Amino acid sequence: MYFIFVIFTCFIVYSQYKKINKPIPDKIEILQYNNPDDNTFENIVSENQPCVFTNILDNVELTKKNINSYFDYYLPDLCLTKIFEISQTKRKQYTKLIKQNNYRFFIYQIKGVQKVILFPKKDEKNLYLDKTRNFSNIDFWKLNPKVYPLINKASYLEIILRPRQMLVIPHGWWYTIESQSVSNSLLCKSETVFSRFLKKK
Repeated sequence: MYFIFVIFTCFIVYSQYKKINKPIPDKIEILQYNNPDDNTFENIVSENQPCVFTNILDNVELTKKNINSYFDYYLPDLCLTKIFEISQTKRKQYTKLIKQNNYRFFIYQIKGVQKVILFPKKDEKNLYLDKTRNFSNIDFWKLNPKVYPLINKASYLEIILRPRQMLVIPHGWWYTIESQSVSNSLLCKSETVFSRFLKKK
């Protein structure tokens, strides 16, 4: 009986490891779907590509009190930790180029418009990482290719995020965001019981 339990446990852990570290497809693309149900959402996110979902929470006014009740729906199974953060930015305010290190990370646009630039993990060798390897030394929005020539070899995707749209950025991808107007957005970072321990860096 003990032997069967060990085999079963190893199988579960191995299955979760393969799921959590699913390779990025060779063909990079943005997947898009309109207000999916739970199963459709999970199937699309499992493709390990950036996903944009439209018409999310139509006619709903978000508050700090009701965030959990609406967005728990988009958290992964066996969710262990979750962090919700409201981001308020001015026009032309932008972030560094950041590595997405969470198992699941999404940005829900509440107000305004933001431009998001995404680099797949395979191109991080061209992004001039700092000592932490979580940020790039490149200022993408004031880019000087002569100073950082390898950036010309990197491929990236550009997404315009509008109200009631949600962007899911896969683990291992790099992103930077610039607000095209005064903007409010909700950021959510979450981990599962297994992802905290099984994710590849």
